[in-house]
Amino acid sequence: MGRKYEYCARGISFGLLVIILEITFFVLYCVLVNYGNSGPSPFLFPYFNTTNFTNNSCCTSLCNIKDSSTLVLLGLGMFFSMIRCTSLSGMGYILFLLAVSLQWGGLVLPWMFQAALDFFQPQYIYMTSSILCDVMYAAFALSISYGALVGIVSRVQALIMIIFGVPLFSVNRLVVVHYLWVSDVGGSVTVFMFGGLFGLSILFALLCRDKNWCCIYKRERDGDTSQIITAFVGTATLVVTMPAILTAPFPANSELFERAWVNYFFSITSAIMMAYATSSFVTKCCKLTAIHVMCGTIAGSVIIAAVAPLIIQVWGAILLGVFAGFTVVLFVRYTRLIKYIRSDIFGIFWTFVFSGFVGGVASAIMAAIVYDTSDEILTLSEFILIYPAIVFGNLGAGSPRSASEQGGYQMLGVVVSLGISICGGILVGLLMRWVGPLEDDEYFNDSTMWKVCCCGEECCRCEKAVTPCERVALPPI
Repeated sequence: MGRKYEYCARGISFGLLVIILEITFFVLYCVLVNYGNSGPSPFLFPYFNTTNFTNNSCCTSLCNIKDSSTLVLLGLGMFFSMIRCTSLSGMGYILFLLAVSLQWGGLVLPWMFQAALDFFQPQYIYMTSSILCDVMYAAFALSISYGALVGIVSRVQALIMIIFGVPLFSVNRLVVVHYLWVSDVGGSVTVFMFGGLFGLSILFALLCRDKNWCCIYKRERDGDTSQIITAFVGTATLVVTMPAILTAPFPANSELFERAWVNYFFSITSAIMMAYATSSFVTKCCKLTAIHVMCGTIAGSVIIAAVAPLIIQVWGAILLGVFAGFTVVLFVRYTRLIKYIRSDIFGIFWTFVFSGFVGGVASAIMAAIVYDTSDEILTLSEFILIYPAIVFGNLGAGSPRSASEQGGYQMLGVVVSLGISICGGILVGLLMRWVGPLEDDEYFNDSTMWKVCCCGEECCRCEKAVTPCERVALPPI
């Protein structure tokens, strides 16, 4: 009976908190937000204007954001539903996370950029569809962060992660893209790597002093066949809709858009082939493992993001995809022996963080070897979009950077993003430890927060009184 009243108190407090938050959003949008001009986002393209472009048909006035962008979040939610008795927590909260991230990000992100970079008037927020590109990036990054915490955090803790995660994402994006002038148009560094490492840092802060680690790597955590099929459908949805994220900054009639599509699909197809081949080599009896194939497939789309619009040649895209599909499957298979990586059930570290890091390194290499505009490898308008510091200099002042200097700044952006995500995630995780934590027997159990009929006490993952954590045998992968 006591536990029942405790559940009711949690639900009431969560509902009241969300209502207060929505009222706050309503008041802030009434006071601060107005419709903006239908021009390009000054956050994505600070130097975009008609005088800067030699070919105005290359870039239209609106960001190429589409309804299919939200399907990426749907695919992530379905991918996170493969754990037994945690499908609702994995899939259900993605919808809630999307709503809060878009409303909160629509306030924080444009105001922070307008105030820091002196666009328009910082006391007002001008909302356009093009600004939603960066807001959608924030929602996608926090969805990846939540994937590392599925089954571990309560709904109140997930809400706290969103509230603090959006400002951290905005600060990271502001520093990396607009102070260092790092090219990350596809989000390998500021979206995928930041989101995955932010969530894993929170997970580490929540559980680093928790002695009951069997709640994380207890056996029988895999879902049934229907859940695995749902996760495969989510992976396929990600494969089909990920170009909406990668090509969102580029108009459909530009060469950047065309190259991004071509490079993406050759990278993802080569990653799929290598993931299947490698999984058959490392799985017992030469069978296939679902998590291997799915992680290797998604990694192929993450690793190409930062360099998708560049002229890396088709063989370069295939090479990146082969590297992602091969290495990620190996790492997911053989790093489960490391205690603190063992809790990364979905392979967030290798699928998003590692692949995003490699994509950032690839973007640094491409920036260092980029040709001068006189060679017409990239047009002037494309240089302004991708590497504005090479044309205008840092912050639009001083002498323009050389290609090697831009490559160094690209690596500096990767390091800065790593630092912000790790430090911010640990601080937020320490705060979340004291606000609405789950009990040991509530981990990986939908029935603690959802009304379900199939997840009873038999699904509890924690049996520390029976089996010590040190003696839990990991299932074969």
